[in-house]
Amino acid sequence: MVKVKTAYISQPYGFNFPLSQRNFYQQEKKVLKRFNLERFLEKKIYHYKWREFEKRQEDSRPIEERILSILENKKLSLKPKSNLNRSNFRSKSIKRLNYFISRQRPIIFTITQVAFKMPNPLKTSRIAPDLGELAFLSQLYDITKIIKKIYNPGAKIVIFGESYIFRKIVGVTYKEAGLYFKTIGKWIHQLGWKNNLVLYDLRFLEKQVINFSKEFKKNLESLKSGFKAGVPETVEEIKSTASTQFLCVNTRNYSLKMLMDIFVPGQVDPESEFKLPPKIQKIRSDLHRKAVRASIPYLAYHKSIISSRLPDKLFPNSLKLSFTPGPKKICLKTICSKNKLYPYHGVPLLLNKGHVKIIYKIDLLRTKNVKAYFINNEKEPFFYCLKPL
Repeated sequence: MVKVKTAYISQPYGFNFPLSQRNFYQQEKKVLKRFNLERFLEKKIYHYKWREFEKRQEDSRPIEERILSILENKKLSLKPKSNLNRSNFRSKSIKRLNYFISRQRPIIFTITQVAFKMPNPLKTSRIAPDLGELAFLSQLYDITKIIKKIYNPGAKIVIFGESYIFRKIVGVTYKEAGLYFKTIGKWIHQLGWKNNLVLYDLRFLEKQVINFSKEFKKNLESLKSGFKAGVPETVEEIKSTASTQFLCVNTRNYSLKMLMDIFVPGQVDPESEFKLPPKIQKIRSDLHRKAVRASIPYLAYHKSIISSRLPDKLFPNSLKLSFTPGPKKICLKTICSKNKLYPYHGVPLLLNKGHVKIIYKIDLLRTKNVKAYFINNEKEPFFYCLKPL
């Protein structure tokens, strides 16, 4: 794998089984008739409970510290990468919290999330959100509920939706991006979460920040010229991003077998020297070039969110959350401690006690005794399970 890292994208995880393993197992299909979203979420999905957090709550401590102790809890925190252990960042976070607490307003957190299902069949074949996104949203909502236990005005998490911004660079249609984005918004409204979770389209937010367009052009040109000139830091950052984009660009026109040949056994690094047949190597090289091209505007946009100070200008004193380790943000676990992938990078496997783990679809296809659950006449499973519900 590529060793360099960037704070703007999560690094790719390898497959559970080498792609040379071609043993596929039949999945038992189950249809959930009269599926009720609210009831399923309440009965089948794990929720954070106050008793898991209250042990560390001491009434003598300031409210700001008590709120940070929630975000530092082992159930949530990406320790030691949460950044709250850094004294300077912690003091700034306390200052921001105090801004809301002194005015008795809901605390505002921001997070850049909600893209679209990645168009790589090794990851997922769905277009619409599934149980993975539902569990992710539920996690965010639970965080706001836990905070309300100690601070009555509560908290609000503002989600900067990426669906329409990045769809072109990986080959997702406007219709697909729209279905994903609108379904997330519909769920938030249907579940009564609209006072706690707010979904915004980044296309419209960027227009409200006067210097955003200027910052984007500057960052884009800097990345392009730096890459062309071979500036080491720029080249490494783009390569690091490309190692993830390599598994994200649209490969739906290839069969599973060919994709398993393209993404060679155990290799995710697009520049791997693993020997391949000429035809497969050409496809792989083409995908790598697409990944590099996609990485430049992707990085430029995320850098511009920061350099234009978009979150602070639109939501003053808000606190930044992230599920990707990086500086100047509170870093949390995605969905649960057993999970590593974002919901749109794979398919959801429902585990014991209602925990949800995101897994590459190709790995589930090579796992025994998997049951696929469908809802609402959908063509692709809404989630998978190893045991009957």
